[in-house]
Amino acid sequence: MKELIHRNSILKIFFLLTLATIITSGCRQNWLMFRYDPKRTGSIEKSEHLIVGEIAWKTELGGKIFSSPSTDLNTIYVGSTDNNLYALDLKTGEPRFIFQTGGDILSSPSIANGAVVFTSMDGNVYSVNCTSGEVNWVFRARRGVVSSPAISSGKVVFGSYDNYIYCISEKDGGLIWSIQAKGGIWASPAIYREKTVISDTAGVIYCIDLRDGELLWMKDLMMSLNSSPLIYEERIYIGSMDGRIFCLSIEDGSIIWEYSVNKAIDSSPAIVENLLLFGSWNGVIYALQSEDGKLLWSLKTGRAVDATPAISGNTAYIGSNDGS
Repeated sequence: MKELIHRNSILKIFFLLTLATIITSGCRQNWLMFRYDPKRTGSIEKSEHLIVGEIAWKTELGGKIFSSPSTDLNTIYVGSTDNNLYALDLKTGEPRFIFQTGGDILSSPSIANGAVVFTSMDGNVYSVNCTSGEVNWVFRARRGVVSSPAISSGKVVFGSYDNYIYCISEKDGGLIWSIQAKGGIWASPAIYREKTVISDTAGVIYCIDLRDGELLWMKDLMMSLNSSPLIYEERIYIGSMDGRIFCLSIEDGSIIWEYSVNKAIDSSPAIVENLLLFGSWNGVIYALQSEDGKLLWSLKTGRAVDATPAISGNTAYIGSNDGS
């Protein structure tokens, strides 16, 4: 998860640009989880009335934010390093409820069926009522969790620092299956049909049958992977800390193409139609042709780009460490 904005220990959320204006201006699409959907595409249909640059509201929180917010049509949900999950009114920024955990919340929450599901560095996964903030259930992992949960078919999938990939019940938090990975897991899983894909810091990508936890294949890329995978049209896209972005087959993990830059790719990619967008620590934003990895264009910023893009129609939004 990436840091959005902070000043000392007090965060000021400036709810502007993509999320607030996309949701409130007529597009009426919820952004319910990290990277928008279980496939982690990071893109939605374009709003006809998108307004850029106007501050709708600002709210001071008690810590820093290292994750992307999620929202339904009424509320924005975001975690903080003060151990709290904040549910804020989408129009005013006023708190609807504040839920306290025992550790930093570094992941993005996921919203499904009237509940918000999120992870904490206290090692727990929480499901709370979207309206009241009351606890539905709590699942305990062995160590802290920074992976943002993916929800599909009544199942919640996430990874942990304890080197395990978990699948639990969306209804009651009961364990359905777990798989031990080779390394700790920072990344968030992607789900496509009945397959879930996730990577670990040891450089291994795992493709698992969502239904029963059977390991379908694993691919060792032999370098650290902090970027979360994206699935689009039977292909997996993921960046590596040695400066390469890979396109792999979801069927067997074979590499279809790879593209190299000269610095780490910590940014998770986004995709729309045939355009793959991501940033690098070299300060460059890249747009590749997703079919074959051909460079379409690049844009140099002032500093490293480790934020993940958001795409609305044919417009992309991505931040840089130069403050832009």
